[in-house]
Amino acid sequence: MAGTQVFPSAASGLSATFGEGLYGDATDGDFTVVAASTLTLGRERHYKNLTVQATGTVKPAGFKLCVSNTFTNAGTLNDNGNDASLSSGGSALTGRQFLGAASGGGTNGISVSGVGNNGLTSANNSYNNLGTLPNGGNGGAAGANAGGTGGLPTVTNVRWASSLFFPRAAAAAFGGGAGGASGGCTVVTGSANSGGGGSGGGIVWLAAKTINNAGGVISANGGKGGDASFSGTSLAGGGGGGGGGLVGILTATPWTSIGGTISAAGGAGGAGANGGAAGSSGVAGSVNYIIFG
Repeated sequence: MAGTQVFPSAASGLSATFGEGLYGDATDGDFTVVAASTLTLGRERHYKNLTVQATGTVKPAGFKLCVSNTFTNAGTLNDNGNDASLSSGGSALTGRQFLGAASGGGTNGISVSGVGNNGLTSANNSYNNLGTLPNGGNGGAAGANAGGTGGLPTVTNVRWASSLFFPRAAAAAFGGGAGGASGGCTVVTGSANSGGGGSGGGIVWLAAKTINNAGGVISANGGKGGDASFSGTSLAGGGGGGGGGLVGILTATPWTSIGGTISAAGGAGGAGANGGAAGSSGVAGSVNYIIFG
């Protein structure tokens, strides 16, 4: 899978209980996130068993999530960026708790002839596993007026993949993906509104001895760019998607057996209007596993 890095299983000579302390102390017991409900972590959690029913959601909000026995997910565990809504850019994820996980915001679209607004950066980021940065997507052009340039993350010299045990970049928390740019605009007759950019994805950090993600989603995706609109003969470009964030998983379950969808994809670009170009997708972030088997 592109953008995914898997660290090998532990050597066969190690104890069968090697690494179990990484999965927490189970002090929060068993818990079920029922269908259509959302659990937003208010502190680092240490469950014995955690079950997320279909349409249930867990939002880590900058905290680590530990499950000493089994994490069963038929819903979603995500720190996704915010989608743009037409010309309104997706709001940035703020820095939160131990992980940080701040992302770049998407910028608002424009309604006068001109070049789109550039996406916002995210600080203290990491290269993804393809050696590229999780930039925000560019806004779409409208005739001679270009879309804005997607946000560019600030690079650290520590890779997320090497920091799963201690998910910090030195004394600072890691950042998520950068924000998408807004589209360009050319007003002729009538009106036009270019699409706003999506915001970057944040960070999911999960340590669970056993993971059953069949039918579930674990993600730190960038937000979608907004669609442009027009009247008369004007044209406008779509907004760029936000850059993908970071997903780190420590488990004893082989990564090929975890199942479901695990993703740090860039957000999709928004549609252009009346011949304006679509925004481009944000660049993917990182999905990393350390397997203790």
